Amino acid sequence: MVFRRRRRAGRPRRLHVCAICGVDAVNPVLVEPVDEQHWSVLLRCGACGARTEAEISNQVAELYDRDLDIGWRKIRSAVKTIDETNMATWTDTFITALDRDLIDAEDFNPAHDR
Repeated sequence: MVFRRRRRAGRPRRLHVCAICGVDAVNPVLVEPVDEQHWSVLLRCGACGARTEAEISNQVAELYDRDLDIGWRKIRSAVKTIDETNMATWTDTFITALDRDLIDAEDFNPAHDR
């Protein structure tokens, strides 16, 4: 399903922001060159699923690419934070299990699982 919404005159729409729900989760599904200066893009919002088709200039494509890079950096940072938190939790749990003699070397013996 393709949704399109009119833009307000004079306000350029940022392609990474959904015109339907307003969330900055719009990603390219399909990108094809039209000519040397323009691209045909199919965009999909990761939040609401709205799809938009657009023809954009190289300049708009560069801005969109920059916005996507910013979004990916935020995602990588969030994943790193989650990973570090999980690793700290797992480490604390492992240390507690060792301290309470709940596990020993035999628990890591592959033959033990049989």
